[in-house]
Amino acid sequence: MTFGIFWFFITLSVESSLIPIRHVIVEHRLYLPSIGFFIAAVLSVDYFFSNMRLKIVLMAAIVLALSVGAYNRNTVWEDPQKLWEDVIAKAPNNARAYNNLGVELKNKGEFDKAIEQFEKALRADKNYTTVFFNLGYVHYRLGNYENSVAYLRQALTGDLTLQLHLGILNKLGMAYSAMGQTEDAINAFKEAIKISPLSVAPYNNLGVQYIKAGRFDLAIDILEKAVKIRDEPYLRSNLSIAYAAKEHGGHNN
Repeated sequence: MTFGIFWFFITLSVESSLIPIRHVIVEHRLYLPSIGFFIAAVLSVDYFFSNMRLKIVLMAAIVLALSVGAYNRNTVWEDPQKLWEDVIAKAPNNARAYNNLGVELKNKGEFDKAIEQFEKALRADKNYTTVFFNLGYVHYRLGNYENSVAYLRQALTGDLTLQLHLGILNKLGMAYSAMGQTEDAINAFKEAIKISPLSVAPYNNLGVQYIKAGRFDLAIDILEKAVKIRDEPYLRSNLSIAYAAKEHGGHNN
């Protein structure tokens, strides 16, 4: 029993300490420590109860209770939306949970419900950069381009990973393009290329923007650079469109 107790606290101490972590509960942190708990629990039953029949009944009850608990948790984990709703029920001020629930709703096309969750995330953490990006994305999908630009520009002022920064600039350029603000769109895509010169998406977006603006030579140049980085069918398709448009008398800038 002593071994089991020490095992629990020693293995738990590897990841847990007096320093707070941002997660309320993380089940996987207890996988290894729980071995010690179960050893101590089983031996405690054996130590304190001498009647064999009673021991069997107690052990069976423990196994049954744990089996029911595992089944109930699996019904939550089988669906990401259920999982984040469960997190919110247990931690109603958890900004990450609201954001992730919003992402699940966004992926299902339930944009109004997604916006509601993203706004709750901002009430819990007003500086949550990813939430501003997600709001910009959803408003873009809804055709609310001015709102999209506002949220995406706000996202640019926060702490950014390379991937998030790239995603914001690409979506910002697409929102500007949808609003007819060609130069702003071009500048956003150029900035995306500058921060991630090996990502082909901003090259493609910039090439498409040049095609829309009738700048076919520039479109051809940027799309050929993209193809040299990674040859993708959609890049070839847009490159063909640029060549065809130029051949049929399109103007250039």
